[in-house]
Amino acid sequence: MTGGRASAAQAAWPVAYTKLMAPRPSDDILGRPWTRTLAEHTGARRLTLLCAPAGYGKTTVLAEVALSAPYPLAWYALDEGDSNPLLLLLGLGHAIGCVAPDVGAAVRRYLVGASHRRSRWRPVADTLINAVAEAIARPLLLVVDDYHIIDDTPAAAVIAYLVDRLPPACHVLIASRVEPRFPLAHLRARGMLRDVSPRELAFETGDVAALMRHMGAEATTSEIDAVMAATKGWPLGVRLLLHDRSRRVAAGGASAMLLSGTPISDVDEFFRVEVLRHVPATVTAFLLRSCLLDQFTLDVLVGGGLAARDEAIQALTYLRSRHLFLETLDAPALLGAQGAPNAPIMWYRYHPLFAESLRRALREREGGEGVVRLRLACAKGCEAVGEIVPAIEHYLQAADGARAAALLEEAGMRLLNAGALSLVDSLLARLPRELQGRPLIALLGGWVALHQGQHGRTLRHLRHVAAGTAAFGQAMTVTVGALGSMGRYEEALRTGRYALRLLDQADSSREPLCGLTASILDHLHRFDEAAPLYGQARRSSHAPSRAFVSVLEAAFHLLPRGRLARARGRRGRVRDLARGRPPEPAVPVLQPPGLHPPRARRGRQGRGGGATLPGVRAAPRPGPRRRLGAHRSGSRRHRPGGPRGGAGASRRG
Repeated sequence: MTGGRASAAQAAWPVAYTKLMAPRPSDDILGRPWTRTLAEHTGARRLTLLCAPAGYGKTTVLAEVALSAPYPLAWYALDEGDSNPLLLLLGLGHAIGCVAPDVGAAVRRYLVGASHRRSRWRPVADTLINAVAEAIARPLLLVVDDYHIIDDTPAAAVIAYLVDRLPPACHVLIASRVEPRFPLAHLRARGMLRDVSPRELAFETGDVAALMRHMGAEATTSEIDAVMAATKGWPLGVRLLLHDRSRRVAAGGASAMLLSGTPISDVDEFFRVEVLRHVPATVTAFLLRSCLLDQFTLDVLVGGGLAARDEAIQALTYLRSRHLFLETLDAPALLGAQGAPNAPIMWYRYHPLFAESLRRALREREGGEGVVRLRLACAKGCEAVGEIVPAIEHYLQAADGARAAALLEEAGMRLLNAGALSLVDSLLARLPRELQGRPLIALLGGWVALHQGQHGRTLRHLRHVAAGTAAFGQAMTVTVGALGSMGRYEEALRTGRYALRLLDQADSSREPLCGLTASILDHLHRFDEAAPLYGQARRSSHAPSRAFVSVLEAAFHLLPRGRLARARGRRGRVRDLARGRPPEPAVPVLQPPGLHPPRARRGRQGRGGGATLPGVRAAPRPGPRRRLGAHRSGSRRHRPGGPRGGAGASRRG
């Protein structure tokens, strides 16, 4: 080809040289040890695919591979202009031509000589493949960055064609935000494909600590955990948070991390420019309507009226295929009504930083009233699928305290039985003050305070429960337990007997209340009064209920300090009483730890008779009269066995 024709080809098909240059990692980029391994083992596979959302450092990893690759490397960064298959082939020819000049010249020569067939890209691709086969004698790495830009264009077929037909010595590395649409199963089956997932690209705890030290920040465990929780290891998110912290520290602000709900301009700008600008308007609207949910299913969206089922399926499919910060959480299969396992329910959630950015955009667009309306829709959707706790959270944030209180009354005891004590306590504290006096709400507050050992607070909660309400029996049971734990046994007995007189015989609260009242009588050694109550508790149901067992545990373990050993030692006897066995004789009172009564002396029968009582010092008994002579001769000063003597020293009683 003459120089004039070559110059004409270069003028007609220009390629920016910066697209052919691998970026050089900056000094603050963390070195990944596994990138060297990736570069060394790339030659064993036809294709290496790095597929992850924006900001996961795909280009940075490829740049590190370029520095450590043991083979020649050709780099080509795609842009919108490469959606034309012929321009893409010309650009790839230029990139490979940087390593093998004959390849680029062959592609340009063909394009100039076959200008009337420019609409057909297959012959140009074959020309490129043949030129590579002739010019490359040793392994070559071809890097194609930003593949997602051409994924929806005819140029994607060019990449698929080249991956299948390039010579074995040429290995392709593709970085993309979406998984390519061309078939990859045959490459995976033959072991010719290396997938690099977002999990491999994400930062680990050690990476975050190293980056914080590199930026001059104190890498405390709490701050590292906070960064990992907010970013899920997303590399760009980690950097943006740390840079925001550095700016605030430099400006004299607080050094603590500002994470949840805090506007970070760089994060919002990134999502607006790199994500939301490239998605359809329908998907953006779906993101804004669903961003208030921490996690959701299709049924939550449909049940709350947030989206139609078909619309939600299309939007979720779009987001998942493009790795747009949507995580999937597979729930285990549940048994249906006939005992057959149902299909697993797919749960979704957005990346924390992405969700926070969407919520800020929602507040700017819809205002406060729009956010409240969507909160109520989210609450209804969660309630429709039985997710009570998220529904309560949304109702509280929408200022619908009445509905939140109703759901808490319905599910509060189940949550307590499941061990969610702190969760119930926090939900109760967030209810409006005027709803705190509702009987079931007051009962829940009393149970929480009792389990926390705050007996005075327990009594303050339960004073709102009046006789005749559904919660009266349980409230009286908790009250008796709290009074007994405070050592106010007589008051506890009066309360228990008063409640038993008012409760109907069929009331389920009679069982634990009878058992608790009986346990207090047993504690006071009033076994004759306790036995009938134990009998009533035993007859009220065939098996001890969870409430009965929990109340007995409270009776034995929430006693004042110093009486715990006694309560534990009597547990077996109380169980015997509950089974209807006769009580054992009274047991001596045990003293608090560290205090022991004086050992009882065996008293001698004297004039008054009787034995010496434990803990009472016995009065000295008069001994036999001594003879006067013996007294005179036995003077202590002159006896040889006195105190100054040795073995003959006298002993006094």
